[in-house]
Amino acid sequence: MSDISIEINPVNVNFELEYSALGQQGLKGDKGDDGAQGIQGIQGLQGIQGIQGIQGIQGVAGVAGVNSVFATLEVTTSKILALTDASTLQRCNSGSTITVTIPPFVDVAFPTDTEIGIFRYGSGAVTLAQGAGVTILSASSNKSISAQYASAVIKKIDTNTWILVGALSA
Repeated sequence: MSDISIEINPVNVNFELEYSALGQQGLKGDKGDDGAQGIQGIQGLQGIQGIQGIQGIQGVAGVAGVNSVFATLEVTTSKILALTDASTLQRCNSGSTITVTIPPFVDVAFPTDTEIGIFRYGSGAVTLAQGAGVTILSASSNKSISAQYASAVIKKIDTNTWILVGALSA
């Protein structure tokens, strides 16, 4: 049997229960309110880095620029280029027309890749001419420097073939 005693105190209420070994289990109480959310856990370690990808293909090499280290030679009359004119700047300074002729390989053995700069310093026209068997390749087949203070460069690309680039006119 169970004895239940209740003592009422103006401030406190006390319940004392005694259960016998054979007593029945009481009813389940209502679910209480959910508790407050717990604090966030610490961040985990960073994962390992992935393997590096393969390197891309190397790009095509650019076109070589014009050699800018030219010795300057003063030209006041028409001339046929000589081997000593290789890697120079021919400064053409005259009020009259100057013709610069590129000789054939049999006369002057310029090595392939030889470059010669031509600068029209004076007011007279400056024109490039082909010696016997020489070919000058240029845009629209122009072979004259277009104006005073304009310039061009010739470059040997084969035995008797030269390219002419720059400020050109017919």
